[in-house]
Amino acid sequence: MKKIALCLAFVVLSGMVSAQDIDVQIQQALDDLAVHRSAPATVSITPPVINGTHSVSAFSRYLYGKTLQYARSSSRYRVQPLRRGLPAQPPAGEQSALIQGSYRRTGNDLAITLSLVSEHDGAVLASTSFTTTIAELEALNLNILPENRETEAEAQDHEAMFDPPMALPGPSDPSGFFADAWPNEDSRTYFNGDNMTINLYASRDSYVKVYHIGADNQLQLIYPNRIDTDNSLKANTGRAIPENTSFVLGAPYGEETIYAVFSDRPFENLEEEMQSPVPAERGALSRAASRRGLTVQLNTPDEAAPGEQITTAWFHYTILPASLVEETFSYPKPEDVSQAVDALRTEILSQGGLFSGNDREGLYSLGDMSGSYRVSADEFIITVIQPPFSPAAPFPSGARSAGGAYSFFFNAPANIPAALAMVQTAIERNGGVFSGDTSAGLFRVSGIRGNYHVADRVSITIHEKPFVISYQLIEKEIKNYFGIR
Repeated sequence: MKKIALCLAFVVLSGMVSAQDIDVQIQQALDDLAVHRSAPATVSITPPVINGTHSVSAFSRYLYGKTLQYARSSSRYRVQPLRRGLPAQPPAGEQSALIQGSYRRTGNDLAITLSLVSEHDGAVLASTSFTTTIAELEALNLNILPENRETEAEAQDHEAMFDPPMALPGPSDPSGFFADAWPNEDSRTYFNGDNMTINLYASRDSYVKVYHIGADNQLQLIYPNRIDTDNSLKANTGRAIPENTSFVLGAPYGEETIYAVFSDRPFENLEEEMQSPVPAERGALSRAASRRGLTVQLNTPDEAAPGEQITTAWFHYTILPASLVEETFSYPKPEDVSQAVDALRTEILSQGGLFSGNDREGLYSLGDMSGSYRVSADEFIITVIQPPFSPAAPFPSGARSAGGAYSFFFNAPANIPAALAMVQTAIERNGGVFSGDTSAGLFRVSGIRGNYHVADRVSITIHEKPFVISYQLIEKEIKNYFGIR
């Protein structure tokens, strides 16, 4: 459990933003990528990977979620879904790009790079890097490796099994035979008990067989199988497998791989391949001497029989242990407790949740989130319990507000520099981050993220907050600090 004391205040920090606040760094990195563009960039977001691999982790999921969240809320970007299958032609004049990321450990730090890459020719349009500490990520329960990988080198060794000649042929392949495979979760991360479906695409009528390499390094044909026997695929028509159901993922946790082989001819010896798993050693993934040889070996395009066309597609995904995240937000006791409780009740009920309580304590639930509140002699305490982080509500900051921002203003105090200096020690003690000066800046504290502008009035815009905390309560506390009643 993490208890967070509310300190809605501002502070000027010398130099750059602290490396301890990764959320602020992610937001700044996205601003840096688009700073020289004259128009909003049309982008798709891909999950960040371990350097030199396609491997993803708990940290990948967090970074992906934050990148997606900030890009959607920024006027600098127009976010579109990832293009799948044979790349579609964008509208005339549209210059679409991918936001790609990678990270690598350097001693006690993690070096992170985000790049804006042309979707058309792969050219890097812009790139920026920043560093955070391993200690901070550990405090947030963000593992940088899948559970079945002990080092980056181990992940890179595993990746070597899928390097050329196992590389994916593109649309420009001389055979004109292009195929793709992808999971239903764009972050390519799942929690224990989640369901996965596999999407398949081919540019010509074909037959497909799909292999699964588990976290325990066991390889097995999973499609077709005795229930789903039809492994045909229509040209330029996507298909999701398994049909009318899904794969339920669970322990052992860690990185797994889906490897699909597409052929314009029916496969032989499929019954043998439906038997017990075999170790997925490098030899089992290396090129076979003959397509009709050992059935556990995966065929690559240059192993086709005379006149046959074969191509492949694959992806890694990572299974994470399921757990609940619990946070407690502590606020100074409001002057009007009934008003604060009513604001909390209204916020929950307006989103379709359930609420039961009085001016002393109560319970609530909202979707897959639940919690409680209580009022002590000097504090208003709200507890949030939810599933782990997700791109919609990234861990570990509690469920966040969605949609537009909330703005308000009030007359500026007579001495803004003095007001800022008074709270510097307090906000640092409570883990907050501020970047700005006496005219404008950004702040993040106690699960609340926003910006401010100072002229004759102080204008404040809140972009993110704990979902169960009303904007009205936040506004009231900020105004109280500045002496506005």
